[in-house]
Amino acid sequence: EKEFPGSPVKADTLRVNRRSERRVIDFNNKLFTQAAQAISEQYSRELDKSGEELVKAYSDVQQDILPEKPDSGYVEVRMIDKGESTFEESVYSQLMDTLETLLCEKGVKPSDITILVRKNKEIAPIAKLFGERFKDYSITSDDAYLLSTSTALNILVAALRYISMPEDRINAAFLVSRYMLAVEKRENVEITADTNSAEIKSLLPLAFHDEIDSLRRKPVYEILERLICILQLHTIEGEEAYIFSFLDHAARYLKDNPAAVEDFIKYWDEEISAKSIPAGESDGVRILSIHKSKGLEFHTVIIPFCTWELTGGGHRNIIWCKPRTSPFDGISLLPIDYQGSMLDSIYKEEYSHEYLYQLVDNLNLLYVACTRAGKNLIIFSDKSGGRGDTISKRLPALLKEMNCEGALFDEEEQIFTYGEVVPSREKERKESDNPFTVRPQSLVQKFASYDNKLSFKQSRNLTRFLAGKSEETKKLDHIARGELLHELLSKLRTGDELARQIKKMRLQGIIATDEESCGIENMIKNALGNPLAREWFSGRYKLYNECTILHTGEGRDYRPDRVMVEGDKAIVVDFKFGAPRKEYHAQVHKYMSLLTRMGYKEVIGYLWYILSDNNNKIEEVK
Repeated sequence: EKEFPGSPVKADTLRVNRRSERRVIDFNNKLFTQAAQAISEQYSRELDKSGEELVKAYSDVQQDILPEKPDSGYVEVRMIDKGESTFEESVYSQLMDTLETLLCEKGVKPSDITILVRKNKEIAPIAKLFGERFKDYSITSDDAYLLSTSTALNILVAALRYISMPEDRINAAFLVSRYMLAVEKRENVEITADTNSAEIKSLLPLAFHDEIDSLRRKPVYEILERLICILQLHTIEGEEAYIFSFLDHAARYLKDNPAAVEDFIKYWDEEISAKSIPAGESDGVRILSIHKSKGLEFHTVIIPFCTWELTGGGHRNIIWCKPRTSPFDGISLLPIDYQGSMLDSIYKEEYSHEYLYQLVDNLNLLYVACTRAGKNLIIFSDKSGGRGDTISKRLPALLKEMNCEGALFDEEEQIFTYGEVVPSREKERKESDNPFTVRPQSLVQKFASYDNKLSFKQSRNLTRFLAGKSEETKKLDHIARGELLHELLSKLRTGDELARQIKKMRLQGIIATDEESCGIENMIKNALGNPLAREWFSGRYKLYNECTILHTGEGRDYRPDRVMVEGDKAIVVDFKFGAPRKEYHAQVHKYMSLLTRMGYKEVIGYLWYILSDNNNKIEEVK
């Protein structure tokens, strides 16, 4: 209504809840009415502001119950004491016990149970424990089975790294130890980064070392298939689905991207490892995030970690504020850390707005989770209250005042129960000859790979053609060297850090060989021999390496390579690794102009040509 005043759109709240049982509706009505009132009072008390806006936002939280609905439904809220273990371990233990009670004693079918979590990282541990405890049931979740958790895929990628960088001893030790445990079933093999290469070779299949040179010449997808067979990764129990999903991602990537092993490993680290096996249709217990559950309905809902903060959220929160007081109003926007000290500053209004927004947002999250339940609602929270202003600290007082007829609240054990568990109902299945309505049955697909009988023979003309590309190859090598040097210089604050940064990049695999490390170190040392460059890396200046400058007028940002500041003086340097070009001057002029507008009285700009024909040339931009 505020966004579109005078519009013909009419907001009409649906008052009647037709999907949930009477006790679930009654519990949610009273919980959120009381919660909104309590939080409104806190807002008024702490910020000396009216909380009417928050109460108004939840004025329509009460849902009507159809008169003919029976007095059924079940709600349980359990405040968990961690005891001698961690809170998470206690939750997992009681969650598994609750699932066993529902499945084996209360007649609730797996497909009628949904576990709602706030964070995706909570899904995988629940799925793992469920699989270990309940062998006859399955889990359905698009986020439960991350490819990064697969034993077979971790071995496969480690083998791929070994082919690319055999000198990486840590990766070699990881590959052998995982292979011996998962495939050979040998637990007492001690492998470290100091284990010699001969012993590592003896512990891996003979075919792996015999074929390593030929594997390097194969396309990436063929390498993956061959490694799976050599290392017998498809024989590891329960890994087929991971392998098939991984190969699907690999095929999609290799269709449109470079087929170099190093590029594919990078893609695994950045993209594929975070993917999961698609859930598909299943009769298993469902796990999903509260965010994804919006608009859905479930027979039985369990919220195992109802502990989140109402304000703050345990992470750094930035508020973009517009200063309205001199002399700060000369800046259009400022990023301010959201914290209580803002109340005593000129940003009190912005703090109040963010505080109210977070209260409403986190209470809404709880509302979405609780109102997904149709028959049974089970909530676990932290008896200790946790850190900060959490839901866990609020729940006991709210439950104590809960006026639900027939509800019980054990104040000592901190357990609230209301009603009896509603079991699942058997759905009548109609027989049909229509193949499109028949539910498909799952089939286990075994991995198999077959040798490629096709061979490729290079013609003499093609050989001569490719040989003529040598200049182009040199050009590409030059560009790659420039990008590597640029990354190194962007991390370098002083010349004394050079050896340490090169060693770090070598360990990360950014620099491929020790020989290349020595060459790069000598090149940078030679470049820093220039008196002007040596002064830039002396530690004398306050340094801003690749820091973004926002240009509010243009609506874009600029990022100079290196800005050094001393008092009212600013020096901007842009690194170049090719031949001098006129447009480079315009680029540095822009940086200088922005720094001048930022208030620096003396601004000097330089272009530093490190790999040009005029090796190590420094040119001042005027």
